[in-house]
Amino acid sequence: MSIFTQAFFMGKLIQVLFIFLCFAFALKAQQIAVFEDDRRHLFVFENLGIKKIEYIPVSRYYVGKEYVAYINNLNEFKIYYKGKKYLIMSTPPDTIVAQDYLLGYVQANQLGVFNGRESRTIQTWIEPQFYLGDSLFTFIDNFQAFRVYENEENKKIETWATGQFWAHDNIAAYVGNQGDLKVYYRGETRVLESYKSDYVKIAKDIIAYNDYKDFFKIFSAGEQYDMENYKVYQYEVGNGFAVYYNNINEWIGFYGGERIQLLPTKPKFFNI
Repeated sequence: MSIFTQAFFMGKLIQVLFIFLCFAFALKAQQIAVFEDDRRHLFVFENLGIKKIEYIPVSRYYVGKEYVAYINNLNEFKIYYKGKKYLIMSTPPDTIVAQDYLLGYVQANQLGVFNGRESRTIQTWIEPQFYLGDSLFTFIDNFQAFRVYENEENKKIETWATGQFWAHDNIAAYVGNQGDLKVYYRGETRVLESYKSDYVKIAKDIIAYNDYKDFFKIFSAGEQYDMENYKVYQYEVGNGFAVYYNNINEWIGFYGGERIQLLPTKPKFFNI
């Protein structure tokens, strides 16, 4: 074998090892990988092994950090979790929403959840509007109460819901029955503003909004920050941070309680 051939195969080996290491790193974070073969049989890659869990093509499937939920060829709703398959319902739910740690499903306005240990109904009737995050399920029940499901507990947050709320993985903002802006975060509820804000943006650990005086504010990790004493028209949030344009078109970032100038002028584009 020539030195050039050896170098070629060595390069290929390095590529394969690099791809394998990247794949292994991703699986360490994800715990499970799901795929279909050319006959659309459903497989999982788990604990460094491959297992076929369905021999007939499934209708659709949803993947979490340690589970896969799917509708099989008999229209049954099943979950595969840690080596076992469970029949959840004999018919497919109307709605299925999957996140890393929570799986939510609605059938005839009945709300169920799989929390990584069990699947159960948590509310017999809900309004169509709801949000499922990684650790937080927010919804309105049939008595018009605003509720949060968190840490296996279904809690009433507001007796008479206005129906206006924003939610993300671990935080929810909503308009209370007195017209005030409230936040639910880490098991506690507090009033942010005495008057509601119409334009609220939310992500994990953060809420950004203009108050009724058109002052720009941020609630982050349990603290409230007065950012600008004028209305900010363009702002976006990501997990734990925010970016916006101030009144002289500087691009400003917010992270860890700090206001940071990112650029002296607007960028051509950005993506979160």
